Amino acid sequence: LYDPGTFGDATSYGSRIFVPLTRRLVGLVEARLFDMLFPSDERSYVIQPTPVPDLDQATQLAEKLPPDSMVNMPGGQVPAGAVKQSIAALMDEAKKRCDGMQREIDDQLAECNYAAHARDAIHDAVLYGTGVLKGPVPMFRTTKRWLEQDGNFTMSLERKPLPEAARVDLWNFFPDMSATHIREVEFVFERHFLTRQQLADMQDMPDVDVDALRQVLGNEPGTVANSYRERLRAINGTSGAKDNRYEVWEYHGPIEAADLMACGCDVEDDPLKTYTGIVWFAKGGTVLKAAVNPLDSNEHPYSVFTWQMDESSIFCFGMPYEVRDNQESANSAFRAMHDNMGLCVLPHVVVADAA
Repeated sequence: LYDPGTFGDATSYGSRIFVPLTRRLVGLVEARLFDMLFPSDERSYVIQPTPVPDLDQATQLAEKLPPDSMVNMPGGQVPAGAVKQSIAALMDEAKKRCDGMQREIDDQLAECNYAAHARDAIHDAVLYGTGVLKGPVPMFRTTKRWLEQDGNFTMSLERKPLPEAARVDLWNFFPDMSATHIREVEFVFERHFLTRQQLADMQDMPDVDVDALRQVLGNEPGTVANSYRERLRAINGTSGAKDNRYEVWEYHGPIEAADLMACGCDVEDDPLKTYTGIVWFAKGGTVLKAAVNPLDSNEHPYSVFTWQMDESSIFCFGMPYEVRDNQESANSAFRAMHDNMGLCVLPHVVVADAA
């Protein structure tokens, strides 16, 4: 898109070439950043036992004493060798539990396709300046497990909550704009455009009002208007397809105790207590889910990744903003070159002064 008045009317002379410099830089930076943050040959995180200085100091003291010497402990005297063995057993148990938790986290990240969602968030951060990830969010899933009994193998189905992560569309993300960091936001609104099947799958979420979900599904979905997708289709000339999706909103933030009690939540109506809740509601005000934030810290499940910080807003600057001058300079240079070449091949008029 060119600024109005750049070339005058459609009949004015001038090259309109556009050098694809920004797109190539965005793709290069996105690929390099993903390769650094999510290497293919190793984990992007590590879990290790917490270093306890008291245990390290006790181990050093126990090694200095003979194994049969007695050490005064709160429960009585214990041989120094037994103290050393107990500390070693405790550290081994901590390492085993760390390894087991690491394998469990690897499985959960693979199940929710975390790397793909993270790459989408990196793309948003490089292109727009801000990428948003949401999670972990509990969702009920049916897992299969094979059991052996008397030499026979049987498959059991177990329905349990599993964590999920997802990339949040920036055009449907509405945080508290008075904050400049996600840790400072008081509330967050997120808009979802869901198909009928996606809306029905909400029954897999904990604390969902199934009757309210049936009520919303009993109505016809409205036509989505003035969304980012529709504006893109209008620019590309592909508008006209009817978008029948349900508009559902998700709210994270402070809620009055009376409102939570009206939604069926078991809370105390005490003015000294403030609650941070989670509310899902459909267009028209039908509440699909209401629950108290399960985190004691009342944190929101959103993480914001930025490319270039902006001290005045939670939304920051991306790679196209940084290279806008380079992009404009490249366009001007190439257009001038093409315009000069075009002028060289046009018919020339020679004026004879002696005539």
